[in-house]
Amino acid sequence: MATHGMNERIQKLRDISVNTPVHIDLERAKIETDFYRENDGKYSIPVMRAMVLKEYFSKKTLYFGDGELIVGEKGKDPQASPTFPELCCHSEEDMIVMSDRKLVSFHTTVEDRELQKKEIIPFWEGRTIREKILASMKPEWHECYEAGVFTEFMEQRGPGHTCGGEKVFTTGYMDYKAKIKETMDKLDWMNDPEAYDKNEEKMLWISAVMR
Repeated sequence: MATHGMNERIQKLRDISVNTPVHIDLERAKIETDFYRENDGKYSIPVMRAMVLKEYFSKKTLYFGDGELIVGEKGKDPQASPTFPELCCHSEEDMIVMSDRKLVSFHTTVEDRELQKKEIIPFWEGRTIREKILASMKPEWHECYEAGVFTEFMEQRGPGHTCGGEKVFTTGYMDYKAKIKETMDKLDWMNDPEAYDKNEEKMLWISAVMR
């Protein structure tokens, strides 16, 4: 059997990447749920989002793979996929289906399903962005969705969400911080009734950039 890779280190890393089963990682969901349960309602929505991001980054498991030159995974280990219950909280049935399906499967353990059932679902039920969006859609849209005109992918995401825009390649973090600061300095606190909300939103973005 042919081995791909320019040297032994690359071959080992490639093997881990290709052959490790893709699986669900509920660490992010657990950290976020615990933080929201304790602090929900104490802060504005934008500031809350920035604080939970900081909470996650401070507690997230860092994966240091043997032989890696670039450290880090989106989950706690290779091929781990975090969930985002604030956007779409998976049902118990979802957890089973995504684990058992033959194509594009995401393995879940019994422990994962228990955590989802006992802690994640009870808190996020009725709070998710998905539920709020679907509740605001007209009956005609729901009919199209049920008929399969819209898929789950287009339901939850924009058409180009996986593509980097021009700013990704032309604007650095320091540039973003400067532009955000400039916008905040121009807020009209005396005459703009939305100045507070705008300032909170900018605080979210500048907090994210600083992380």
